[in-house]
Amino acid sequence: MLFAGVGVTIATLLGTFISAYVGALALSATMIGAGIWRAWAPKATRAAGIAVRSKWFDIAVYWGFGIAIAILTLSYPEALVGRWA
Repeated sequence: MLFAGVGVTIATLLGTFISAYVGALALSATMIGAGIWRAWAPKATRAAGIAVRSKWFDIAVYWGFGIAIAILTLSYPEALVGRWA
């Protein structure tokens, strides 16, 4: 739960202060990382907060959303997202 919370916080800060493009990629990495942690944790109690359903369903959902966000972000030109720097 701490990993996911920190990841979402960092993604929000990056999206706010750097660019939405970087923030979306950070959110994607957080989702994929949560799926990896869920796959690696031997019991649901070791993955508290990210264990919702069965282990394989959770992994599929986290990886699916993470990959979908990454594909959508990478398919959109960064110049149109707008950058502050």
